[in-house]
Amino acid sequence: MVYSICIVHFKDIVGDSTWDGVDEINTIEAKNIGWLVHEDVNTVKVASTLDEDGTPSGITAFPRGTITRIENLCCHEVVTE
Repeated sequence: MVYSICIVHFKDIVGDSTWDGVDEINTIEAKNIGWLVHEDVNTVKVASTLDEDGTPSGITAFPRGTITRIENLCCHEVVTE
């Protein structure tokens, strides 16, 4: 299996319980780095860890609509015995 190491740039939700005005509360641009393990029209999934067999874990699923960019850094082939 070949997985790309990538940075997912995405818009994230911000909640605030202060008395700040509407104009002061905005979404943020956040980043997540990891192994790109799944992509389809609705979802992108990134794993933080691959075990010795190449099995991904620590998976974060991003709705496509929140992603502003996917930056591929490199590829890594996982060889299983």
